[in-house]
Amino acid sequence: MNLAPPKYERYIEPFAGSASLYFELMPIQAIVADVNPCVIDVYQAIKSDADAVSDMLDSIPRTREAYYSLRALSPISLTIEQRAARLIFLMKACFNGVYRTNRRGQFNVPMGDKIYALPSRDELLFGRRTGSDNCIIRCYPAGTFLRLQCRDAAKWAKNIRPLLAVDPDYVPVFCGLENKFRRVNYSA
Repeated sequence: MNLAPPKYERYIEPFAGSASLYFELMPIQAIVADVNPCVIDVYQAIKSDADAVSDMLDSIPRTREAYYSLRALSPISLTIEQRAARLIFLMKACFNGVYRTNRRGQFNVPMGDKIYALPSRDELLFGRRTGSDNCIIRCYPAGTFLRLQCRDAAKWAKNIRPLLAVDPDYVPVFCGLENKFRRVNYSA
C-alpha cells in the first residue's frame, strides 16, 4: 500500500465494513468500528472462535434453498458464531454482494447468480488478527455513531501520529435529484 504514510502509531477506521485497508496494512494498534452490528459480530466471532465460524461455513449447503432458509432465520436466535457464518454466506451468495434490510431489519436481498468463494479456515484464522489486544472492535448505534467515534478516536489518537482511514459507505439522503432518492425508497 504505497499511499499510507510510512510511519503512524495507531490506525483508526470508523467505517470498517470489510476492513480491507486494515487487513492490508495490519497495524499494531487499531480501532475498527462500524455502525452495523452484524459486521461487528463477524469480527468478534472470528476473534473468539474462527474455527467454529469456519466449521459452520463448511456445513452450509451451497444451494438456493439453503440461502433462503438462512436468510429467513432471525439472527437474534443464533449464537454470535452462527450469525457470523450466516452473514458471510449471505454476502457471498446474494445479488451483487449488497447488504440491505427491510423496515423490520430483516436481510432481504435475493440470491445472486452464483455463490462466490467463501473464506477458507486459513483466511478466517488470519482474520483473527482483529482480535489482537491492541485492536478495539466497536459498534456504534445510529444517531451516536459519528459523535462517539470522533470523540473516541480523538481521545485515542491524542499525542500520537494516527492514520485515520475514512471511507463512509453512503450518504443517508441523496439530494442531487430533488430528493427523489432516499434510504426509505430502498427499505422495502
